[in-house]
Amino acid sequence: MSGRVQKILWSVILLIFFHSLRGQDIHFSQFWLQPETYNVADIINEEDISFKGTVRDQWLSIPVPYTSRQFSYAHKLNPNNKDSWLAFGLNLIDDKAGDVQYSNQSIGLALTSHIHVDQNYAIRVGMKMNYINRFLDESLVQLGSQFDGEQFRQGINPFDPALQGQTNYFSYQSGLSVHKLKEGKKDWSLSIAGANLNRPYTNDVLESVRPIRWSLLGSKMLPISNQTNLELVGLLQKQLSYHEIQFGVLQHISLNPFTQLTVGLSYRTNDALIGYLALQWNMFKMGLSYDYTLSPLTIANNYRGGPEFNIRYTITNVKPLKKNKACCPNY
Repeated sequence: MSGRVQKILWSVILLIFFHSLRGQDIHFSQFWLQPETYNVADIINEEDISFKGTVRDQWLSIPVPYTSRQFSYAHKLNPNNKDSWLAFGLNLIDDKAGDVQYSNQSIGLALTSHIHVDQNYAIRVGMKMNYINRFLDESLVQLGSQFDGEQFRQGINPFDPALQGQTNYFSYQSGLSVHKLKEGKKDWSLSIAGANLNRPYTNDVLESVRPIRWSLLGSKMLPISNQTNLELVGLLQKQLSYHEIQFGVLQHISLNPFTQLTVGLSYRTNDALIGYLALQWNMFKMGLSYDYTLSPLTIANNYRGGPEFNIRYTITNVKPLKKNKACCPNY
């Protein structure tokens, strides 16, 4: 890669992480790249060390849009064992929403175990404990009972005792995934995970007990040629009576041995059509997706969806070549 291209790459990286971006709550369109959120069992794959950051922008047309940022780190504890390894993970989330300064910050510690059942199948089990701080400035909430006919008056008691300023709690998450290999390459994967398994008490505006959120993810590779593969991806989430379904197709194109281009399209039912573009060069991978709203929410956001940026840097340990015990002289 030329020096000019490298400068452009680093400029984009710095722009993503140091520019003030806006986003929705903890909800990502590039779900296949967010195991920290959806299934902790898959926080790391072939690589030995992984650094990853995500920022999401949503509802651009409202006065105070949402902001979501996530950073994760994963490290194999015994990378030399390819059949059975352990991995440690750290996950940080910063989420802010609306003009009432609602915020949700969390730090999570994860542990994952990978076991090769045989040459073609592998199983992973993961667990994570999150410490979460949620804050809402109830003094900025404007309710109907505070309207005196002409304007909102913050001094009027809204008679809503459920409003609490801050709450802290622990949330336990666990997941299980099965991976199928074909000729040493990924064929398909299927995983199930649960968040809030301990049903933590939150005492906030939303509910006093956080209900369990179940996630089911799947992917299937469809080889087209030596340079091109299609990947089908899907996500199903359910929490009480609420559910989310997103499915799509990704096309991976190998431009050279060090560079891969990915384009994709997915659909979140009753919500949005999502385009995706990513470039991987050696250990770097950068992805951009954009939600085009199709639901009645278009009345509020004026058909403006939300961009999502994801960047990943991975490290794979390479063993040095063994020294020859003897060398032959040249004649």
